Amino acid sequence: MVHAEPKERLLWPIRIGLAGVWIGIVVLLAVEYGRVREQARDNLLQRARDISDTIALISRSGRIGMIREDRLKATLDELVRGELLRSVMLVNALGETVVAAGEPGASPPQLPHSGVRWEPDRVIVTNVVDLGADEASDSRPRNPTIVIPESKDDERIRPPRPEDAPTSPTTEAPPPGDGGWDRKRHPFGRPPWISESEFRDLIERRGVHGFVLTLNTAGMNRELNRDLRMRTLLAFVALLAVGGIGVAVSSWSRFNRLLLRLVRSQQQNEHLKEMNLAAAGLAHETRNPLNLIRGLAQTMAQQEDTSPETRDRSRQIVEELDRVTYRLNEFIRYSKPPQPRLAPVDPSAVAENVRDALAADLEERHAAIRFEGGPATVEADEMLLRQLLFNLLLNAVQAVGEEGEIVVTTKQQADRTLTLSVEDNGPGVPAELRDEIFRPYMTTNAAGSGLGLAVVRQICAAHDWRIVCTESALGGACFTVSAMRPGGKASPAS
Repeated sequence: MVHAEPKERLLWPIRIGLAGVWIGIVVLLAVEYGRVREQARDNLLQRARDISDTIALISRSGRIGMIREDRLKATLDELVRGELLRSVMLVNALGETVVAAGEPGASPPQLPHSGVRWEPDRVIVTNVVDLGADEASDSRPRNPTIVIPESKDDERIRPPRPEDAPTSPTTEAPPPGDGGWDRKRHPFGRPPWISESEFRDLIERRGVHGFVLTLNTAGMNRELNRDLRMRTLLAFVALLAVGGIGVAVSSWSRFNRLLLRLVRSQQQNEHLKEMNLAAAGLAHETRNPLNLIRGLAQTMAQQEDTSPETRDRSRQIVEELDRVTYRLNEFIRYSKPPQPRLAPVDPSAVAENVRDALAADLEERHAAIRFEGGPATVEADEMLLRQLLFNLLLNAVQAVGEEGEIVVTTKQQADRTLTLSVEDNGPGVPAELRDEIFRPYMTTNAAGSGLGLAVVRQICAAHDWRIVCTESALGGACFTVSAMRPGGKASPAS
């Protein structure tokens, strides 16, 4: 059963739909990649918040809201030794660096008061945690942590040592603990040994109001690049799959069209075969009245009371009838596919018999046929091989002029097959016609029927042989029959 041929216009919606599916897959992969990218950035910022919380706890671990710079610097150096954190800077209210660790980071004045800036290989985070916020349960305001430097100029900000306490009997001794400062009454407030203006200046210069973290994004970028490569590979695989489906649909359509053409060709071949049989039957039936007319013309030519003019006309009728009968016989032979009966045959012996049959034509043109190559046998139908050689040699005899030369060569090939060639020194066949001359009624000889070489090709096809026409070394045409299978001992040619 033959499937209905799909219309070309129905294939375009399928192709557009497949393209839409692939575009949808690419968009989905891109959206998912964006989500993964944002998730990776959120995770990195969460790490920054964790680090900032740690720094905030360390900075508030000092006494009365102050911490020594060397202690804080050592802690920050430990934090930046890992792969993630590249640098950290604690800044004051003026945006100046109070203490820093790690590689040089972004300049604080160039950064926003609070925010995130992404760069190709790093991310800069500012003021993730407000170090001036109060985490006490009573929610009272608290001054920022003050970083105590190692400079002698700032000895005034240190709490007084016990040996520096006043010894005058009129001076009231400070309360015990923290150099006489009550942390419960004044948490992180101004120490009593510092004036109000000095304390405000100290907060402005050494108070930690914010910080800048620089985090390394190399690890995140590696993971994102790996994810991107995987999604690109998935998109490519999806493209191959969609393209394969498209090719399959197109191939299916093409297969159905070819199948329909094949069925139509078979129907046409059946019709041509019937026409061929009808034409062959008509040609066969035509020979009988032609033979009757030929016999009557010969009888008229042989009567004694026939005038010379009538005898000449009768002979012309006989000649024309013989020419028509020859063409009809050629057509009948061509219209009947040969059914070879294979047997061992010697091509050289068959060619010699054909040469004897053409002796009169050779003598008329003063031409000669020469044989080259040793004796050999092939599997062939002797009568069909004789007809093949007769047509080839007759064409060669008709092509050569006076003192023409024809060479028949048999040669065994490396694969043990035999090659038979017939070449002459005639005018040859033009290169553009060497394939066309094997078609029916295609001839370069005005007196030819155009079926001789067509019959030759039909005989070769029946034997699974190949025949080609090339230029001969003698200057004319060379017809070569190849792929002739070797046979056993040949019987004498009749």
